[in-house]
Amino acid sequence: MTRQVQIGYFSHLNSIPMKRFLLLTVFGLVHVLQAHAQACTEIEIILGDQIAIDQFNLNYPDCHEEINRLIIEGDDITNLQGLATISSCTDLTIKNTPNLHALEGLNSLQQVVYLSIENTGITNFNGLESLDTVGFLMHIYGNDQLKDLTGLGGLIEVVALFISECDSFQSFNGLHALKHIESLILDYNRSLVDMAGFPNLDRLRQIYIAYNENMTDLTGLESITFMELDIQIEHNPKLTSFQGLHFLEEASDIEIIDNSSLVDFSGLESLKNIRGKALIHGNSALINLAGINNLSTIAENFEITGNNALQSLEGLDGLISIGSHFQLDENPQLSDITNLSSLENIGGQLLISNNDQLASLSGLDQITSLGGLEISFNDALEACSVESICNYLMSGGQAVVGGNKIGCANTDQILESCLVGSEEVSASVISIFPNPAHSLVFLPERIADAIVFDVTGRKYPMEIIDGKMDVSVLPSGVYMIRGEIDGTFRVASFVKM
Repeated sequence: MTRQVQIGYFSHLNSIPMKRFLLLTVFGLVHVLQAHAQACTEIEIILGDQIAIDQFNLNYPDCHEEINRLIIEGDDITNLQGLATISSCTDLTIKNTPNLHALEGLNSLQQVVYLSIENTGITNFNGLESLDTVGFLMHIYGNDQLKDLTGLGGLIEVVALFISECDSFQSFNGLHALKHIESLILDYNRSLVDMAGFPNLDRLRQIYIAYNENMTDLTGLESITFMELDIQIEHNPKLTSFQGLHFLEEASDIEIIDNSSLVDFSGLESLKNIRGKALIHGNSALINLAGINNLSTIAENFEITGNNALQSLEGLDGLISIGSHFQLDENPQLSDITNLSSLENIGGQLLISNNDQLASLSGLDQITSLGGLEISFNDALEACSVESICNYLMSGGQAVVGGNKIGCANTDQILESCLVGSEEVSASVISIFPNPAHSLVFLPERIADAIVFDVTGRKYPMEIIDGKMDVSVLPSGVYMIRGEIDGTFRVASFVKM
């Protein structure tokens, strides 16, 4: 086993890499434990060998039907036939029983709140046919011989299903009656290739799929149209598509991280809204985002970072609004962002950095609302004077600009291009001081005439005498000055106090 999961009252949840795993609390389960059947006065029963199981009815005559906490653990345990009278158990843990290959003996068990099956020799769940409800968590860990979930055909609802490090686990066959899962967590299951086995599932609030080295797609989740909480899919090296989620219309946070065979987002064609954040990071084969063409809104942050093969943002053609910051960072092959031409609103900062092949910001022209700006260390970027960036800078918006190619090396160069338009401009700008200024500013003497613009675009013809310009008549604010030096138009910005 590559990872040790610590089992105890909820201590194992610390090992699950999810920001929001379950909505129930420790106190909620403790309350259930205390309120559960009073017929059995034992708070905890530990059965450590086969003899203890065989003599269960003799040793615990009042615990035939309902038990608070039952732990079954022992190398010599081969069967559970001595537990045939148990119908309800709040907390049932079966662990470290390598010679236990079946669960026959629990045939009367109908309800549990917490069920943990770990490090056993079982190949399926035959023996649990009567189980219909897991009130909190079903934790299946380290069962190397487990192939599927046959035997759980009566299970209708489970709050959280966590299957981890079951090397032979291939499918969810056996869950044909299951309708509701709040949280589904799957990691380190090396034989799992898809999600087949959920024919009647109609409610799934969040899903975490990680480190399943042979998973290729998500076939089996076709009935899911709404995901109330998170989708986290990461480190699945053979995942090539999201097929199986093609009816999903809305979700909260989506994180797609380090899936090295994923080339696009096919399978998410119905996705329209993300009510939280979206993170696309480190998917080394990802070429574009084709497949999410119907996505229109992301309520919080949108980060596209560290995708080494990403060439364009194809797939984002319908995106209109990003509620918080938008980050394009460390995508070395990204050369085209024109598919953002529908984007109108970015509620937070727009950060474009370390995209080595990006030469132009064309595609950002329609943005009317922007909460901040950083354009940095894009080695090929020379065309930044798209309308939205010009409007933002000319209105006095704060920006960090640097490390790009000439034309986008600093804010003055961008503003120069914004004001001059298609006329040929020099990479240098007018030297102007003091800045800010109260009354007089000093400029190169060879500038004879200049035009000053305010943030609304209004022009103020100004006279320059001996390299001095009187700006005392201007209202306080941010201004741009445009003048001609030796036949070349130059610009500068200054603040009138």
